Amino acid sequence: MLQRIRLLRYTLPFALVLVVIGYQLGIADAVRRVYGLQIHYGVEIAFYSLAGPLVTGMTLAWIERELRSKARLENALRSIREEERARIGRDLHDGVAQTLYLLALRTDALRAGEHIPAEMMEELRQMGRMLRGSIRDIRRTIFSLRPLAWPEGEFFETLCAFVQGYAEEMGWEAKCEQDAALQVPPTLEPVIFRIVQEALNNTAKHANAGKVKVKLYPRQDAQQVVVEVMDDGQGFDVSAPPRHGLGLTQMEQRVHAAGGTFSLRSRPGEGTHVHVKLPTQ
Repeated sequence: MLQRIRLLRYTLPFALVLVVIGYQLGIADAVRRVYGLQIHYGVEIAFYSLAGPLVTGMTLAWIERELRSKARLENALRSIREEERARIGRDLHDGVAQTLYLLALRTDALRAGEHIPAEMMEELRQMGRMLRGSIRDIRRTIFSLRPLAWPEGEFFETLCAFVQGYAEEMGWEAKCEQDAALQVPPTLEPVIFRIVQEALNNTAKHANAGKVKVKLYPRQDAQQVVVEVMDDGQGFDVSAPPRHGLGLTQMEQRVHAAGGTFSLRSRPGEGTHVHVKLPTQ
């Protein structure tokens, strides 16, 4: 799309110049010789008054058609991604999660048996803890893979319901705030939802938090949406080598793909603060 617009920008002015030169050397000169200067000037004025708007209108119509085509393609790709996420979530629930749950039950049954050596009992206890931790991780992943869907105009309510549901799953105290003046463009709603989702995933995996807060508000005359996700967890040293896997990287890449900026503040023992700015235009 960008390449086509750039090509049009470079070729259209030259094409218009050639049309004008051809008109002046051909039609205009012939009209002047046959009908005189008065008719010649009238035709010339009509030509110039129509050529510019006509070319501009054709160009804008082409751009509008391309933008609509791009929007349809993006919606189709979004639907495909959401369907794939839902399929992966179902597969995890019906496959890996069920298997781990059965293994956890099996370790409990073995621990309840008689004549189990103490060292084996401790091993079974650790295996049970590890299996249940893996089950919690998978349940959290399944929760995050749910398709994005909300009625028009109810994005913030859906986002807050997700935050509250996630917090209940993790045993957190959660708070969700939005500035009353904020108008989130529909194109940014899935981006914001996934950013919050990924931030909460990082909190669940690494922060050992008790409270989380999500806040949305406008900035710079409503030309930006600011998204903040804060927790009161253990924090970390942002200058140290990264140890949080792909979560922060994926979040930052998602923000940059939307033309926004990403920043992170954290210190050991002082929680973590994710700060994102997204352009509304």
